Amino acid sequence: MEAYAEDLNHVTSGEVLDEDIPPPSVSLPKLAALLRVFSTVVRSIGERFSPVRGPPITEVYVTDVLNRVLACVTAAKQVQFSEAVLTAGNECVGVLLASVEPIGQLMEAVLAYGLDQLDCCLACGSDYSLAVLSLLTLIVDQVNTRLPVSFVERLLAPHSQLLNLRFHPEKEVCVPHSSLAV
Repeated sequence: MEAYAEDLNHVTSGEVLDEDIPPPSVSLPKLAALLRVFSTVVRSIGERFSPVRGPPITEVYVTDVLNRVLACVTAAKQVQFSEAVLTAGNECVGVLLASVEPIGQLMEAVLAYGLDQLDCCLACGSDYSLAVLSLLTLIVDQVNTRLPVSFVERLLAPHSQLLNLRFHPEKEVCVPHSSLAV
């Protein structure tokens, strides 16, 4: 996953491309596939993928993987918009976030990531919008009373994409999510 993100960073930086470095049209679908596979594996493992159970799955490990996923998806988005990568990334962040309590820098990174993903909702299809809404619901549930006022203000501001999703053409997107009902 990180190798594809690194390849994408080479494209962004304008470095002379090596013949071995695939173009974004190759890297992005592979990155999306890896993110989907990782999410599927973590979901399949279920409760066993928990820092509470102890090594080898520790809080440090889950936090590290979550930070890496955030970085990879963000890097991919900077190179080329890919709804498939963003949707798979949001699902992956969601399954990882369910295993760790976001505090400090991780919480800030997750909140910024969630708001950044929300900004893309109207340009994407219903699958992406549903993935973002699920992610934001999970973030609100996980962070709970520690949500910064600035996050809530951006989420509920009159120009927020969340409010604009009320008018989405797909009915399933318009159905209020438990923690995000506005």
